[in-house]
Amino acid sequence: PSDKAPQVEFQEDGKDTKLPINGQYFQVARGAKFDPLDFTASDGTEYKITAPDYDLSVADNPVDTSKAGNSSTVKLDATNKKTGKKMIVSYTVLISPKGERQLVNGWDPQYYLDSETHLPVWASGSNLYNKTKVLPTSDTKIIDGTSYTKVKQDGKNTLMKTIDLVNTKPVTGGTVTKTVMHKAVVYDDKGKATSKTIPAFKKIKVNSVHQSIGSQSYYELADNSGYIKVGNIDG
Repeated sequence: PSDKAPQVEFQEDGKDTKLPINGQYFQVARGAKFDPLDFTASDGTEYKITAPDYDLSVADNPVDTSKAGNSSTVKLDATNKKTGKKMIVSYTVLISPKGERQLVNGWDPQYYLDSETHLPVWASGSNLYNKTKVLPTSDTKIIDGTSYTKVKQDGKNTLMKTIDLVNTKPVTGGTVTKTVMHKAVVYDDKGKATSKTIPAFKKIKVNSVHQSIGSQSYYELADNSGYIKVGNIDG
């Protein structure tokens, strides 16, 4: 697209950045308000769709932020103010997954941020392969024109392209018994501490699938009364 075509405008490394909106990927928090022309990603970055030479309107907005892990394509009508010519531009929105996801595409590259350039670098010696489990976090951003999401894999942080995360499936699991290794605070579904605690060495039942709230990993209590951090059990 030309510089005058519809673009997404946001702050990148403290600077105003504009990129073509067509074909972009974004991650939005569960339960967040969503305006197709002005929305906030799960990491708090605000994205505004602009087009000085076009009148923009929403052609299709199937985004439902109540559906964790769901992805959908937003379509916008762009009408040239001078010629009246219309075109459709689209982008994809992923609602932050709640639980672990499993790769199904053979393998996907994983990345790390270079300490000098602050750009993603492909970790070619340690790709993420089919059936690998990853826990997506809310830490997602566009870097050098591409959307990346931080995920936890075996407890370690790594980066995946958001488009690759879209093409995963949710991990299912049942209830398991775990031993709390030290006194654990119980958190609500927004990651806020409650007044409830669980004493050390107590055996409890939890959902076996790790859950993410923000950038932290949790076990959900089997009775759905709250969450405890994975570190309280697994170290």
